[in-house]
Amino acid sequence: MQKGWRYYACLMGAQLMWPKLAIKSEQGFFSFNEADSESPVLVTTDYYLTSFRVREAIEEQGLRCHLLVVDGRGINVWCGSRGGHVNTDSVLDAIEQTGLAELVTHRNIILPQLIASSVSKAVLADNGWKAIFGPVEISNVGDFIDNGFEKTRENSNVYFDLNARLENNIAHIVFETVMFLAMTPFFWLLAGFDGLLSSWFGYWWSNLLYIIIGAWTLGTFMAIVDPMMPTTSGYVRGLLTGVLALIVWKVLLLWLSIMSPLTYVYEPAWLDTSGLTILGLSLFVGFNWGGATPYMGEDQMIRDILAGLGTLVVLFALGVYFPLGVF
Repeated sequence: MQKGWRYYACLMGAQLMWPKLAIKSEQGFFSFNEADSESPVLVTTDYYLTSFRVREAIEEQGLRCHLLVVDGRGINVWCGSRGGHVNTDSVLDAIEQTGLAELVTHRNIILPQLIASSVSKAVLADNGWKAIFGPVEISNVGDFIDNGFEKTRENSNVYFDLNARLENNIAHIVFETVMFLAMTPFFWLLAGFDGLLSSWFGYWWSNLLYIIIGAWTLGTFMAIVDPMMPTTSGYVRGLLTGVLALIVWKVLLLWLSIMSPLTYVYEPAWLDTSGLTILGLSLFVGFNWGGATPYMGEDQMIRDILAGLGTLVVLFALGVYFPLGVF
């Protein structure tokens, strides 16, 4: 299968920019490798990246099966399930609209495990269908079918490996870059009131490139060291990363001041303008990153966002009242 623009648009987080930018695939019933009425039926959502990878895995494994693509509003399985975009009704609607009961002789449908929180096996059974939750990774679905729909413990675990983390990071740092660029005209308008807002916009505009580079660097670092972090909290991870980045930055500036005393004056305060920016940016990237991992529930994500926003306000206030730095 060829990866077109929709595939890469999904990778770069088009859905994060604005929900209506969700890239959808065609819904309906599809058959592969001369599947017949007795072949198994897999279910996925119409998020293009997910649908593409399911089809790709089916073709690579040479599976004789059918695929039922349900309406998930162009959102991936996990997020769609958590957000209520895909549920039991979505599956039943797809079954009815495609006339699935007349296309297969059995009444088994293999659903993604990550959709389990929003799909009721009991309700599907009441409508004549047996829901079977398959492996987390679509690459294991062939073994799952060959094993009589029995799932091993390994196939039940979510593996957030380096490739998945870097891919997730790309989506978020592209989103953050677009957001920073979109915020700039708004800050420029506020700068028209002069005073603090004017000077703050001057700092933002003159350092925008460095802020974007910083977000990419911090996000990539968090993605790489993710398994070594002592907590699942995106807020705490952002704070720890920010403190580490701040130390590295200050040591670098001290080294530059020693090596080039005539061209650089070292600012001894830890939380000067650059220090506050590093901490604030790291916290922002951190709680953004944390909410996209498979580690956190919705409650923890909300707590992280609230804590992160509160800390950003404090850091901004420190920059206002202590312009020459503190600590």
